Amino acid sequence: MSIEPTEFVARLRAEREDPAREDALRRDRAARRRRAALVGGAAALVLGGFAAWLAGATAWQRPPVDEGPPTVAAPFFPGLTSPAEPHLAPRA
Repeated sequence: MSIEPTEFVARLRAEREDPAREDALRRDRAARRRRAALVGGAAALVLGGFAAWLAGATAWQRPPVDEGPPTVAAPFFPGLTSPAEPHLAPRA
């Protein structure tokens, strides 16, 4: 079931000059451009929303709490434990 080259070329020329095909291609290009614009806009909105959330979540800093020295795990920093956590104090 082989097509002769002359028949194939004739079919391609007929398709190229078909006004319905040109219209379908034009509509397809417009739909692709519209879809790309929508995807780009949605991505920009998501990225902008994430940036706004991140800026809002990190903009406010809590005031420092003056409860004594910082509490750190005792094996790494002996002597830097809080009096409220005696189980972290180094053993004598």
